[in-house]
Amino acid sequence: MKTMIRYSILFVLFFPVGLSAQGVWVQKADYLGARRFDFIGFAINNKGYIGAGSFGGIYSFLGDWQEFDPVLNTWTQKALLPMPFTGGAGFAAGNYGYTFTGANDATFIFDTYEYNPLGNNWSTKAPFNMARLKATGIGSGNMGYVVDGNIGNTTDGRIDVGNLNPGFYLLKIITGSGMLLTGNFIKSKK
Repeated sequence: MKTMIRYSILFVLFFPVGLSAQGVWVQKADYLGARRFDFIGFAINNKGYIGAGSFGGIYSFLGDWQEFDPVLNTWTQKALLPMPFTGGAGFAAGNYGYTFTGANDATFIFDTYEYNPLGNNWSTKAPFNMARLKATGIGSGNMGYVVDGNIGNTTDGRIDVGNLNPGFYLLKIITGSGMLLTGNFIKSKK
């Protein structure tokens, strides 16, 4: 009997089934938008945002924007992006989200857009220094970073992404009254 109790205690300590949902994937509400790849996502104020991307084929770019509320377990359509694109990157910094780079109509874009979740609107900000595709965005506090990505040419209506262009860029966001006052991408020195 003592051995059985000992094993039961060890099982509960090391395999806490049913005692905690941490570390367990749980199905949530299905995404409302079209199936896609090369999309952008970030979180602001405990809500998730996903948009842009491609659903396959040449010139199949998306410009929708969705918000996920984990408390209500619901998706809500938000303001459309200023232009549809794929392969962009994004991050949240402060109370805003930023999307940048990517491609549209077989053309690399330099655009940077700021999303304001309170006003549900987009505004154009300082363009990125260099067009790139499939870069990675990282936000922390009031700083945002862009890492690597591909550059290439457009031939036969397709984007050549075989040219990796390493780099590490910083967007320093100086806020005042909740508004972006300045922001420029600066390439870091190696």
